[in-house]
Amino acid sequence: MVAFLILAGCTSQPSQQLVKDYAQQSIKVHHTVESVYVNAKQARIDAVLSRAVRDGLPAAKLNITPIADTGQQQALADLVRYSHLLSDLASKDHSSRIDDASEQLHDTLTDLADNPFVRDVQAINESDISLASTGINALGRVMSDTTRHQQLLAVMDAGQPVIEQTIARLRQDLPHWQMATRVSLNQALSIRMQLLNNPNRCEQHRERRCITFHTSYDQRLNAYRHAYHTKQKLLGLDAYFARLDRTLSDYVAMHNAIIASLRLDNTASVQGARRAIDTTKRHLDALSDFQQSLKE
Repeated sequence: MVAFLILAGCTSQPSQQLVKDYAQQSIKVHHTVESVYVNAKQARIDAVLSRAVRDGLPAAKLNITPIADTGQQQALADLVRYSHLLSDLASKDHSSRIDDASEQLHDTLTDLADNPFVRDVQAINESDISLASTGINALGRVMSDTTRHQQLLAVMDAGQPVIEQTIARLRQDLPHWQMATRVSLNQALSIRMQLLNNPNRCEQHRERRCITFHTSYDQRLNAYRHAYHTKQKLLGLDAYFARLDRTLSDYVAMHNAIIASLRLDNTASVQGARRAIDTTKRHLDALSDFQQSLKE
């Protein structure tokens, strides 16, 4: 059976499942990157609040400068939408949604190309968007199964530079989030240990706002447990970000493998796409396992 991704009839099961699995794993990749931003911002808040506890700061001085991530969040949202749309176009029940999905696919690639965060290093070649637009417009008009299949491949090929540059920009940005997370975790841990190891510090210092903490054994135990988990996060930070970087690289390889499998339509290309999907899944599972270990 020919493993074509056909939008006017029904898609063969191998192709349909490959595209759906690709979409599922790519969405998980993007959500994992988003969690890095959330964790970094929370770590900064915790560091500021730790200083407030130590120094007895008034509310007026609780100034927490947010980490700007509007461009990154928009890029991730567009990548998630892109994955959902490709999955929709591979489904059997698509006839009434072809035009709408094609239009959204065009808008998504355009949004990614116009995102200042993505264009920060290198502008997207306008010809790539033009080619994608041509393919997407044709995708909504043609009725032949074979022609639809060819147009979808053209859309994915033309959109590939946009996807690659977006992922490259996200990877380039990761070290900044890693450093921000490390600095904040170190600050919070240092202050916590300072307070735990110097419970009588107010007797030694005449600071007006010095706070004396009266804690029970269980409270101190919980405080040390929290410090231990923070230390584990710091110890695993380099490995976590290195694996996340590899996972983003896997995402691009997975995307290319899907295109190759749909274009070549042979056993080797389909198996290559399946291996790429499985590799991405293994890295995502490892990232999830590490995060889960910190919660236990």
